[in-house]
Amino acid sequence: MLDEFLTHESSYTNPIDPKEQPKLLDLHLDVDDTPHVMGITPRAPRKEVPLPAIEAIENSKQHSEICASNIIWSVLIGWWVSLFYLFTSMLFFMTVYGYKHGIYCLKMAAYIIFPFGKYVTMKSEANGPENWFTKLLWVLFFPIYGIASLLGIFLSWEITYYIPMAKFLIRILKLNFESPTKVDVVPLLNHGAQPNKFPKLMTLSSGSGIYFRFTLFSFEVPYLNMTPFIVIALVCGFIGKTDTFFDNPLFGSIVAMVGAIPCAYFIGICVDDLSHQLGLIIGAILNSSFLAIVELILYYFSLQKSDLADVVRSAITGAFLMNLLIIPGVGMFAAGLKWNEIILNKKSQSISGTSLMLAVVAVLFPSIFYHIRSSRMMNCDQCMIGDITNLTDITCQLCRKNELIDIEDDPAYTKYTEPLMWCMTAMMPLIYILGVFFSLKTHAHLFVYETHEEGEPAGMNKWIAIVVLMVSTVAFSLMAHVMTDKIPEAIEQLHLSPRFVGLVFYTLIPNAAEYMNAIKFAVNGNIGLSMEIGNQGATLTSMVELPVLVMMSYILHKVSNTVLFTLVFPVVDICAVLIATVLRNSILVEKSVNYFTGLSFLLIFLLIFIVYFFELTSY
Repeated sequence: MLDEFLTHESSYTNPIDPKEQPKLLDLHLDVDDTPHVMGITPRAPRKEVPLPAIEAIENSKQHSEICASNIIWSVLIGWWVSLFYLFTSMLFFMTVYGYKHGIYCLKMAAYIIFPFGKYVTMKSEANGPENWFTKLLWVLFFPIYGIASLLGIFLSWEITYYIPMAKFLIRILKLNFESPTKVDVVPLLNHGAQPNKFPKLMTLSSGSGIYFRFTLFSFEVPYLNMTPFIVIALVCGFIGKTDTFFDNPLFGSIVAMVGAIPCAYFIGICVDDLSHQLGLIIGAILNSSFLAIVELILYYFSLQKSDLADVVRSAITGAFLMNLLIIPGVGMFAAGLKWNEIILNKKSQSISGTSLMLAVVAVLFPSIFYHIRSSRMMNCDQCMIGDITNLTDITCQLCRKNELIDIEDDPAYTKYTEPLMWCMTAMMPLIYILGVFFSLKTHAHLFVYETHEEGEPAGMNKWIAIVVLMVSTVAFSLMAHVMTDKIPEAIEQLHLSPRFVGLVFYTLIPNAAEYMNAIKFAVNGNIGLSMEIGNQGATLTSMVELPVLVMMSYILHKVSNTVLFTLVFPVVDICAVLIATVLRNSILVEKSVNYFTGLSFLLIFLLIFIVYFFELTSY
């Protein structure tokens, strides 16, 4: 059909005015026409983007001195760093002998607060000789201006967008020890060549979004910048004293969740590098094992706390919704912003859609079976006592819902649902192994396996990748421990439903790297692989994680008498997952997608998000 559209000899007559027809450049044909190997999660190609290359791009642009980003940096960082230089100048003036250095600090204070449109020059001759006493004063006053500058450098670098300002403050520190009496600040306006003055430092722009592509040691800097949260979370969980800010459960929960993001990112990168080096079969095993371990570690610590049982169950639902709605949604939305229409290849989507439906059906059968067989979801003692009738209160004092964590005494579960659950638990890993065998052995010609593209870094050394993988896994375990330790109190503080917390915070935040992978694939013209990330994730959750989670919960229940996790989910979870699966597979009947298609996926998740927020916590 596309060939006919492109051919001049086509007999097709378009009733639309040619002036209103979309341009051919607004159409994009998805390059992914081959199914992806089951067990290997697609990873966006890694490109080395060094800082000099980014700076060269930025230097070629025209920048305005007065802009929002420059003003925001001055409000966030510039003013208080300038204040410490002002205080340092007062100390120099008090020494009398160092008044010239006090003048320099005044100039730097005025310069740092808004350095854009001005530049620093170095005079050919100093304003007086340098001596050991003034150098000693610079060292003595370093805790004042130096610590403030280092903190400004750290915050500017952490934000990533303001990395140029971090380098700017570093160069200011160097100037303090390079004959500061030679330094002068000159406005760029009406600039002309001046004798005996040489430009030393100038900045017009505080930052740029392109710095988010900056890589260091083959890792993306935004994720590296999140590693300090790991240290802060460890302090909150293991070192922080009681009745201090670090002991606050809400603060500890947030920093642990953010600290889990780089851990999951490093694990994914290391598994990807090892998969390419060790071959398809071992790569599939590594991918399935470690990517499942990341979430299983979090579930393990949560199951040890009885008040987090609902959190785990909703987190599983959230994992499905993330893979079926959010990941394809952000991918299609990002691609739709670049092209008006993206024409899909249905070959790869149909195969992955079939395996996805198989995985979801296997997971939900025990839940559907239980809700059909059970008649004890509501315990009604008596709704009327004498003349008192409960017609207005949504929470009857005499009626209560059976909680799913207490279904062990329900005959509908013990006689019928539990045997079915164990059958499904045994079958799901076998189905997954058969799928991997199908895609790697018997029908390998139908599938594609990614190799490193030309210009893409070859990846880490095998042993370095193993060490980083082990360290990242241990770090994620510690983050999970802190999260599960702090979240129960944080839930009470925020008055949120545990199921809402599991859906949002257990699922969405630690997997932020997957959203970025989906966006990268989509904007590079490969919407198929962008959606394949979600397919592989949902299949991995149902076929690998859930059977292991059921077995792990059963062992913990027998050994430590913890809450038993089963494959029986609330009705709202069943509906949410089925809606997400049907919507995901509805793409198969579409010829093309656009940004509104992706937005629809995200809006469906938003609706489910609202339902969970208002859901009663007594389930």
